[in-house]
Amino acid sequence: MSALTCGLIASRPVITITPDRTILDAARIMAERDIGFLVLVEPKNPRRAIGVISERDIIRTIAKGVPLDSTVDKVDTIGSLLVTVSVDDPITIAVEKMARYRIRHLIVLDRDGNLYGVIAMRDIIGRLSRGRVIFELA
Repeated sequence: MSALTCGLIASRPVITITPDRTILDAARIMAERDIGFLVLVEPKNPRRAIGVISERDIIRTIAKGVPLDSTVDKVDTIGSLLVTVSVDDPITIAVEKMARYRIRHLIVLDRDGNLYGVIAMRDIIGRLSRGRVIFELA
């Protein structure tokens, strides 16, 4: 048996945001795209992930009274670690990291360390619920 890799299951293209955008921008992007997670990237290099912002981060930030027109670098990201996997890592590594860090999203990096995709727990669960397994015959 050979393991499916993170690169094969990763969602692409990645929905990103730069630190100069507002909290309201982030919330609107998430609502429009029906996603709960954005990858924060360098403004001059959108393939370089520098952080993540989740719906929970935005809610926590708003609850602290931070104005919606504040830039996303003001978002309370205490619960959102920049946890990554490689395109070549087996899916089991992604599952292990999600469990270890108690997170629902992972950033997938290509072999050069650039942003490649994102894996959400629902991607893995969806794959399993459609009768596909984490391991397939080689």
